[in-house]
Amino acid sequence: MMSMPPDTGFDLDEMELKSDVGIHRGTDPPSNQPEPRIRTGKRPWLWVSLIANIGLAATLAYFFVEQQSLKEQLLATSTRSEDLARDSQSVQETLAAVQLDLKKITTENTDLRREIDRRKDSQSDLRGSLGEREKKLSDIENERDLIAQDKTRLEKERDVLLKQIEDWTKKQAKTVNELNQVKKESVRVVTELSDQVALLETKTTELNTAYKKEAANAKSFERQLSDIRKQFNEEAQASLDLIQERANLQRENREYKEQVLKLKQSGQEKDSRINELKNTQEGDLVPFSTEITPAEITYREPFPEDKNLSRRFGPYVIQALINEFGAVERAFFVNGQNVPAEQSRLVLETIFKFKFSPASLDGVRVKTWQPIIVER
Repeated sequence: MMSMPPDTGFDLDEMELKSDVGIHRGTDPPSNQPEPRIRTGKRPWLWVSLIANIGLAATLAYFFVEQQSLKEQLLATSTRSEDLARDSQSVQETLAAVQLDLKKITTENTDLRREIDRRKDSQSDLRGSLGEREKKLSDIENERDLIAQDKTRLEKERDVLLKQIEDWTKKQAKTVNELNQVKKESVRVVTELSDQVALLETKTTELNTAYKKEAANAKSFERQLSDIRKQFNEEAQASLDLIQERANLQRENREYKEQVLKLKQSGQEKDSRINELKNTQEGDLVPFSTEITPAEITYREPFPEDKNLSRRFGPYVIQALINEFGAVERAFFVNGQNVPAEQSRLVLETIFKFKFSPASLDGVRVKTWQPIIVER
């Protein structure tokens, strides 16, 4: 876009016209000399000057591009002829009119500039709108590419499906042919089966006749079989009873043998125990049994008066180890008795102070574990 030249405030009235030709203005021509005539037809330079000035004004009206060129042309024209000075008045009037036109043109130019600015703003808006449309167009082109890809993919799938349909059609035709052959074979087989059915019906009639005869014989056989079964069941029951009785006898025999074995073992244990007891010395630890004379209490220590010891308790069973001197070496409560811990401690402390006559085996004082019952 061509830039507008700046407004230099050109005024032709203030312009100084220079010329190398002297201008004489002081004296009037003598009366006897004829008045000079203005030649209007043979001065082309005058028309050229006017056209140049009009062209200059037109150039200034369209953005003042040729302003400097007009100045140079005016200077060149002023030096071209001395007659330009004589006609300067008319030129000035013409230029005054041109200035008026220039002012109008300047005003119009200002309006044009405003219009240009407004159109620039509109152009900016249009560019923004154009950018959005280009973006939308890009999106549309992308969608078009995607659609083209989908179309290509669908065409490939269509070709695959068409091929599959073609293969399926061939297989279907082959299957139909096979079914037709199977149908023909089935018809043939059905015909043969019909013949066989007719033959079987004939044989069935013969078999029914034979069956009736055999049925009569079967009834007699069933009666005989029922008698045989009854006799067999009776013999089987008798056999079962014998087997059960034999099993009972065998079981009793085994129990008798076990009892005999246990008696033998018990006798052997007693013999070994008697032998051990015969060799017992004073102070030996001997298991408590009926062969031992148990220890008896000779001194019973009274239970202490304590807040942790109830006024009434027991009876409790205590297992005590009584030595050959009648003293308690060890003692504990038999399991299964619910005795408070503090009360258990006090009772056991008292038991250790009891005195016993020592247990004896064949007159020999021995050590043994013996149950003691205490209560209060």
